[in-house]
Amino acid sequence: MSLALAFALCLQDGTAEEAFRKIEERIGKAKTVKLKFRLQVDSKEDEAEKREEASGIVLVKEGNRALVELKEASEKGETGVRWVSDGKRVKTLTTFLKESTSEETLPDRLGDRVTAALVRVGAVVLAEPPDGEGEIGKKYGVSDFKVGEDDGGSRTLTYRLAIEGDLADVRLWYDPKTLVLVKRTVSAKTEMGEVRIAETYGEFVLDGEIPDATFRLSEDGKREITKAMIAQLSIALDLFKLEHSRYPERLDDLLARPAYVEATKWPPGGYLKKAARDGWGREFIYRVPGTGGQPYDIVSLGADGREGGEGEAGDLWNHEAHGKK
Repeated sequence: MSLALAFALCLQDGTAEEAFRKIEERIGKAKTVKLKFRLQVDSKEDEAEKREEASGIVLVKEGNRALVELKEASEKGETGVRWVSDGKRVKTLTTFLKESTSEETLPDRLGDRVTAALVRVGAVVLAEPPDGEGEIGKKYGVSDFKVGEDDGGSRTLTYRLAIEGDLADVRLWYDPKTLVLVKRTVSAKTEMGEVRIAETYGEFVLDGEIPDATFRLSEDGKREITKAMIAQLSIALDLFKLEHSRYPERLDDLLARPAYVEATKWPPGGYLKKAARDGWGREFIYRVPGTGGQPYDIVSLGADGREGGEGEAGDLWNHEAHGKK
């Protein structure tokens, strides 16, 4: 290798590490971080190959507030984990084996640990809250930076990742203008076999608006109350349809007989004992016909009472077709 070529490669390696440090600094100093991701894990053990897919969101806001949701769809239904920090405590809900909830004190510098793990390893490592042990930079060691080939509008770099003695090779795609992440692959060989993780970021927003209510802990189970009420309403609506060959025009029509129903066909006490309210004491939004080909929509606007949102502020629906027109 000529001296000129060796010098050029050293310059490239320095540029790669410089780019990585700028990405880490930009994301670490952002007042808020919001991303949606898709995850694919391919593993091989004793010639047996396996693929797992999941999706999720990561939200971080100054004041050590954070929320992570990871969902995996399988033949047995949807499982996953969700944890949220309100800046004082962390609460985790997991449904991988059976539904369980735990609450703990806030780890030291939680927000910094989340963003550091996100940049160096990826969202996959955030399936549980980072612990407060050790220095942030040393827990996930990075080295051997190299410049990769450009991929469309994205630039790439590679580096070696060390986690508790295990080594992995990482390729990172990023936007050179905004320094937000676009994609990542992590490849490693362990005693159990080979594994390759691919993360694709469908949305990555820095310094955007995230309502404080997003990080509110559900201390009184308001979301659980709302889900139970939606289920109760669905039963009442379906029974109404069965007996009258149509759905009611309004939810109040489940309480008192509407003019379009004959008195002889109205059951004593109606279909509900009292007006339906969500866990925050608000009326449900009811639409018939519903969205995405569904017969009806029942919607709660969550903790903040506004359409959209994530976490505690996220809307609750009676079906999963609300993203379809």
